[in-house]
Amino acid sequence: MMNYKSCPLTDRVTFLKTLQGSDLEAICSQMIGFTEYEADWKQAQNTILMCLRDPRPEVSALAVTCLGHIARIHGKIDKEIVKQQLASMHIQNDMQGRIEDVLDDINYFAQ
Repeated sequence: MMNYKSCPLTDRVTFLKTLQGSDLEAICSQMIGFTEYEADWKQAQNTILMCLRDPRPEVSALAVTCLGHIARIHGKIDKEIVKQQLASMHIQNDMQGRIEDVLDDINYFAQ
């Protein structure tokens, strides 16, 4: 059974500070909170794009998902930049499906 856990409202400065640490649960929770609550879609997009290069697979995988959330929440995303960044990722087999889902979300929700 899955349990819903609310993510904290997180600003960019707080998230980036947490991202430098090693607490993966806090990083992931704050990444979702930042993605959901950041009013500036471009700021959210650019911050999450940085996370694609994080060496921790939990962080980079969640960053992929968060890009889809940005498209869904804001109805906007820079499709060319995001698609280019996703295409240039060193893709592990378990990430391919996630990336395809996010690209579908971007194409459906973003202008």
